[in-house]
Amino acid sequence: MKNLTKTLIMAVLPLMFFGLFTCQPKSDPAIYQAESFMNVYPDSAFLLLKNILKPEKLSAEEYATWCLLMTQARDKNYMEHTSDSMINVAVKYFERHKDPKRLAWSYYYSGIISNELGEHVQSQLAFLKARSVALEIDEPKLLGRIYENLGNLYERQELQDSVLFFYNKALLYYQQAQDSVGVGISLRNIGRSYLHFDLDSAERYYQESLQWLHNNRYMRASVLNDLGILYKQRGENELSLQYIRHSLEVSGYGIRYIHTRYLNIGELYLRMGQKDSALYYLERCLADANTRTAACASLSKLYSRIGDWKIACTYQNCYIAYIDSVYQNHKAAELAMQSEHYDKEKAIAIMQQQNLKSRFVLFLIVGIIIMILLVILLIVSKKSKSKAVDLLKASQIIASFKRDYVDAQEQKILLENNYRTVCEKLKSLKENEAQRQGQYTKLERQKKDLEEQLAGYKKEIEDQLEKEKQSLKLQLVSKEEEVVHLKKQIEQMENLEKNVEILRQYILKQSSLYNQIIPLVGKKHTVKDHKVKIAAEDWQIFFNRMDTAFSGFASKLEAKYHLKDEYLGLACLIFLNVKPCNLQIVYNISLSGISNKRKSLAVILDVSIDDLDNYLRTKVI
Repeated sequence: MKNLTKTLIMAVLPLMFFGLFTCQPKSDPAIYQAESFMNVYPDSAFLLLKNILKPEKLSAEEYATWCLLMTQARDKNYMEHTSDSMINVAVKYFERHKDPKRLAWSYYYSGIISNELGEHVQSQLAFLKARSVALEIDEPKLLGRIYENLGNLYERQELQDSVLFFYNKALLYYQQAQDSVGVGISLRNIGRSYLHFDLDSAERYYQESLQWLHNNRYMRASVLNDLGILYKQRGENELSLQYIRHSLEVSGYGIRYIHTRYLNIGELYLRMGQKDSALYYLERCLADANTRTAACASLSKLYSRIGDWKIACTYQNCYIAYIDSVYQNHKAAELAMQSEHYDKEKAIAIMQQQNLKSRFVLFLIVGIIIMILLVILLIVSKKSKSKAVDLLKASQIIASFKRDYVDAQEQKILLENNYRTVCEKLKSLKENEAQRQGQYTKLERQKKDLEEQLAGYKKEIEDQLEKEKQSLKLQLVSKEEEVVHLKKQIEQMENLEKNVEILRQYILKQSSLYNQIIPLVGKKHTVKDHKVKIAAEDWQIFFNRMDTAFSGFASKLEAKYHLKDEYLGLACLIFLNVKPCNLQIVYNISLSGISNKRKSLAVILDVSIDDLDNYLRTKVI
């Protein structure tokens, strides 16, 4: 029997060693090359890791390292995380095998992914685990990132004291690691925290952040945009507009959040009363789902100020509809997340139960086999020490199996407790759903009230417009009557002027001198064609008639300039539009003589010869 046992052992051992060596996984150097590229060339590292075919066939350590590096590469290349299964492989392996640096990074990225998946409690726990490990190995850059993300989580819960504590700790570790970008981002985060209650401190931290981020245009653009929001809250619209525009110039117009910045610019222009510019930017925000709701609200205000109430009501209805849609989508997403979380926990519980059953069956089979072997050994062994010793060993083995069975029962009880916990959570989720349904009903009522208010405003505006229309019609009729009245007055004035002219002609015709001059006025005669004989007394009568017809024309000239009769008569004849060629007939002198007389008269009146006629007709009376 002894020889038989030796023979079996010698046959089985080579087979075991052969199986171990043939099943040993192959190593891939691309993993470590990708790890060296990660911080400087994350896109190249991602391609190297992606080109590794069937990474699950690597050794357990290299596969866990591949999972960690692939998660890190996806995060550095701004790819969306949709599952935590890959990073969980790394976490479970490095928890069992002492590699604290990779374990800390595994916990960190587990927190990042949980946060993106909406599992904020799990994210916080992962970051706290990462902090504990990172503190042991002195990794300041990693600690800066951990504290930064913890600050972000607490900011979501609006715990400002804790937020400032974590952001200041992140700043301290980034300074220790001499990470200029990390320092700039930490200063920006502290500024954002102060933005809620201390604008001066926020501005100071933002300005300091810009000094650290001069080589990183995307982070610099983010800080410039935050400064624009700060000045917008202060009411410094021009300065706010300047900073937000500068952020667009620094980052370029292809950034992810460009529509949010367009929305801020549009709201600033609306506040400043520049309606065309506001309309341009707000309409561009309608293309993005994140800014569409706020853009509709601002466009409704804009068209209300313009006076286009119909379009204003349309945008207000769109705003209400988008709020309703966002709530429904959020509700559906939350329900899907809750359902997925419940399904996941249920699947884990079922899998643990199945594992427990499998382990129990395996232990039972192994126990039976060992018992059979013991029985065979007891039967065939001739040189056993004693039956009591064999029984003692057998009882020890059985006791061990009993302990394993008790452990299995305890695990079963633990799984049952977990299952009850899951059921209680499901019940809590249903209660939350009922509460949210009540909130939705309340929102529906508010929506109905808003619609009724809009209808009332619309009717009020229509009535006001109708009243203004009637008022304008009455004003138009009144204006038309005024126009008719003015026309009548104009006609009366024209008739009056005609009567005055007739009266003047009648007065002047009382003078024999004027009757001799009438044929000459406005006509061209020579001395041969016409001769005029004027006595001295005729001039006096003519001057009196000129005074009567033209409000003392001759008397005013004589009194002001002491004119002799010949120059006074010349002034009166020029006033009556008698041409120089006709004046030579009156004075019986040549044209040059008339010209000299006109010049002398101009000198006496102190006017130029060119302005003489105009002066006499417009300035004397």
